[in-house]
Amino acid sequence: MERDVNENVIYGCYMDDRNFWSPNADQVIQRILRWQLWSEKMGLRENPLKTQVTSRTMHDYQLLLSKAPQWAKPEVKLLGVTTTTRSRVNSDSENTRIFEAMQRARALFSLPLGWEQRVRAYQSFVLSKAAYGWVGHNPLLNQGNKLFSLLSTSLKQQRMGSREIKKIFFGVPNFLPIVLTTRRYARVARNLRRPNSPKWLTAAFCSVSILRKELRDLGFTEIFPWYWKMSQPWYNLVKNDERTLDLRTSHQPVDLALHNIRTLFRWRCFERFVNHPKRRDSEWLRETVGIDASLQAFACVSGYYRAVAFASFLSTAARWSGHHEADLVGAEDCCPLCASAVGFHHHLFWDCPQNIPPNGRPPDNPLQERFGWFTLGDNSIENHAVCDHMTRTASRILTLRHDGGAEGSID
Repeated sequence: MERDVNENVIYGCYMDDRNFWSPNADQVIQRILRWQLWSEKMGLRENPLKTQVTSRTMHDYQLLLSKAPQWAKPEVKLLGVTTTTRSRVNSDSENTRIFEAMQRARALFSLPLGWEQRVRAYQSFVLSKAAYGWVGHNPLLNQGNKLFSLLSTSLKQQRMGSREIKKIFFGVPNFLPIVLTTRRYARVARNLRRPNSPKWLTAAFCSVSILRKELRDLGFTEIFPWYWKMSQPWYNLVKNDERTLDLRTSHQPVDLALHNIRTLFRWRCFERFVNHPKRRDSEWLRETVGIDASLQAFACVSGYYRAVAFASFLSTAARWSGHHEADLVGAEDCCPLCASAVGFHHHLFWDCPQNIPPNGRPPDNPLQERFGWFTLGDNSIENHAVCDHMTRTASRILTLRHDGGAEGSID
């Protein structure tokens, strides 16, 4: 049978699953009949109900219905993957995988795991389930957000924290849409090195066209076929070797290209956070921080630091004004440590005489001053000093707030 493969028929086999593709429907039908005849001669018992045939166009599908109605299907399912020949909603098997992944995520709630172990468990048991089978079709963005929210809930911290900031620090390996984009890029890169490599197509529902749309939506601009550059303003915010994606040759390692995709994803998340209607802090886009170093700190520090880093810690003034339409008035707005000034975020951490910061002044980097994020360069001692100070401050404030005015130590 393999020697008799026609050049117009592409044949594939995995274990006991066989598949064919041909531009001619009659050739596919003939090959199915010949395989059935061969199986009968060999004494193989096969389920005829598993035979499925589909087509890319409605005209060809109607032709299939007239020639082989017992096999014709709008979409076929192969190794758990549903084909995409036309615009469609999620298939039953795709929705089932997402549902089962969410069930697994909820099951993680009850496990006594630390921060790092919980994230790894999510990747192994939840994300692996949800990310399988998306070839010519992507899940809804809302489904990716729900899965990511379940991870945040499982971490049992930062209920009021910014989702976009969470995506910056631990969303790259855990947020389903960006995981699918990086996997698709790596798959296209592998296929370009093989015979019958993919073409620079715009045909719907193929990996190349989906990848091009994903990169365009992310903020990459197509310069040439298989070559992209970051759009402004991010182009000027990253290193030279992080500005492009190049599949034309093997000069750019795939790992570097995936890093560049993840870098732009983080910038886009930060942009959405900064450009929120309640914020006017666009100058933060020009600042740089050590995201990887900050992420490493999350696994070994208390939840108080993560509350500050993810913008879920609310100052006394913010809590009061958030529940009242009037201007800030009354003792409730005062700093609980010194009781002599309005308890704004900056005062609590950097100006309060009862809470002297390291070096007696706030950090120069506004992102570190606001969130405690680590800065780049040889600043390890200063970074950890700021981290410890903001952790202690958040602990004192939250203890006073929830324990009726008595300070104490919280692990």
